[in-house]
Amino acid sequence: MARILIALSSTADEQALLHVLPPMYQPVVLDGNGTEQRFSDACIFDLEHWPTVKRITASNVQMARLLLTSVEDISKIPVRVQDAVDDIIKLPLNPTELAIRLRNVLRMKDHTERQRRIYQQLATTNKALESTSDAIIIADGEGLAIYTNPAFGRAFGYNVNELNVGGIPNVLFERPIIGERIFQQVRQDSSWKGEVQLKTKLGKIVTFLLNIDSIEDDAGNHIGFISIGTDITQHKRMNAIEEEQRILAEAQLDTAKALTSTLDLDEVFERILENISQVVPNDAANIILIEDGNTQLVDRDDYSDKAEIRRLETGRVPVKAYDDLRTIVETNAPLVISDTKRYLAEHDDMQVHTPWLNSHIGIPIRLEGDIMGFINVGSIQPGLFTQEHAQRLELFAEQAAIAIRNAHLHDKAQELAILEERQRLARNLHDAVSQTLFSASIIAEALPQLWKKNSDIVFPELERIRLLSRSALAEMRSLLLELHPERLLETSMSDLMNQLMAGLMGQTHIDVTLDLPPRLQLPTELHVAAYYITQEALNNVVKHARASHAKISLRNTNQAVTLIVSDNGRGFNTADIASTSLGLNNIQQRARSTQGDLVIDSAPDRGTTITVKWIIGGE
Repeated sequence: MARILIALSSTADEQALLHVLPPMYQPVVLDGNGTEQRFSDACIFDLEHWPTVKRITASNVQMARLLLTSVEDISKIPVRVQDAVDDIIKLPLNPTELAIRLRNVLRMKDHTERQRRIYQQLATTNKALESTSDAIIIADGEGLAIYTNPAFGRAFGYNVNELNVGGIPNVLFERPIIGERIFQQVRQDSSWKGEVQLKTKLGKIVTFLLNIDSIEDDAGNHIGFISIGTDITQHKRMNAIEEEQRILAEAQLDTAKALTSTLDLDEVFERILENISQVVPNDAANIILIEDGNTQLVDRDDYSDKAEIRRLETGRVPVKAYDDLRTIVETNAPLVISDTKRYLAEHDDMQVHTPWLNSHIGIPIRLEGDIMGFINVGSIQPGLFTQEHAQRLELFAEQAAIAIRNAHLHDKAQELAILEERQRLARNLHDAVSQTLFSASIIAEALPQLWKKNSDIVFPELERIRLLSRSALAEMRSLLLELHPERLLETSMSDLMNQLMAGLMGQTHIDVTLDLPPRLQLPTELHVAAYYITQEALNNVVKHARASHAKISLRNTNQAVTLIVSDNGRGFNTADIASTSLGLNNIQQRARSTQGDLVIDSAPDRGTTITVKWIIGGE
């Protein structure tokens, strides 16, 4: 129900208006405070109330204004009032005329307000279309462009006419057939969304995410298209870069795992070539090392049976025979040849080791400042390789250098270990076997003279010779076991322990007892560990204990193997064990490497007991 504000100075006119006002309107008489004024839809007033009505409607422009007057000549009404009102009603009032005028004025106001709102919405929509960073095209039902926003122009460079000359699919899409299919699908399904390759006016191909919707009238009929496109070229490029970096990192990690798991250069080089194929596209790759100035092909991938490759495998071709390899050595830098044929034409005297390939990269493998070899990749496609590919390959060249260094260090360590083992055996021969045999020899030489002087003392000396010979024999057998470790596993634990015990008793006056179950069988690693730990423990007894008695005990149950070596010597304070105590350190390392629980129990003047327990089964 529309509300009508009545502002009349004449009570008679006011009553007359209230009497003829149609019932569909709710009259509101202007009072002193004007509390209902702002909620009214129309105002009927006279000239005396114009200032008040003007003030009221200034804050409510939607309120219709009707002037009620008795003036016959409308021209006598001030122009400013005529221009400000929506209609003029003359007295006396005619009910029918009043109803018609009120209805028309209110309809006109309502229509004007709707138009104002539509205009505001269109202005807001247009501002949004003009301001958005997405490229927008609006086309009619036939697919002819009728609007493009500034973002579209910046992205593609086309105007509406240029799009329509060739048609949007032909002008904008890299593959016009794709554009045709998309428009057809929108006509059928009302929308389409996806990634497409589009082309700019300058011919550049860009990737866009398109959202295309059908525009329909109130009856649901298709009357046009609206397409909103977001440039995802950079996003796709970043995703591609991230994926390349991920693959490169995984390839580097895989090679690093090979470096830490094996010292076999062939295995590491093979892994490097496999991983290179993941990050640098190629048709062939190889690794060449420099040995005495010659090239030695150590690994290759997909070179087939080329004559130059067979020459490289011989290891007799000098590096300088190939200008590409020589250039790398002289410049100490990668060599990138994007087009081999053109490169060779520009360098008449140049010779490459893979002339049948059309693009090539050679990377130096540097070790401590020296070039030890090369990583080479090639392709039948010219113009394929870039400096970025060379940078990736340099990472693998560094890993190849690490592999070579590790192999060299391992070889040196092996040589050092062999030298140290020879020196240790020489010391043992000198300290044990040689001294023992020398003592036996001295006694044997003195026996004839002793026999002439006093035959009674000869027999004890003969016993000494027997013990010394037995000790020397035991020591020699121990040394032979160390020279041939496989024999250690072939010898029973009983024979091994008796051999150690005989060696000790022949050199000293220490009495040794052995507590060992018959036919004792131990796991391989415990068999070896028990022997060497016992050997080290007895060596410590000889060198440091000053003992008169030692005991070896070895027990094997379903759950554990327990080795105990004890003596009654002078002992020591276990808190004072120095890191330089080689014998005890060897025992600790043997126990730790076989997951044995080691306990060293000793105190001054109380002897020493070494216990190692290995758990081999459940409780």
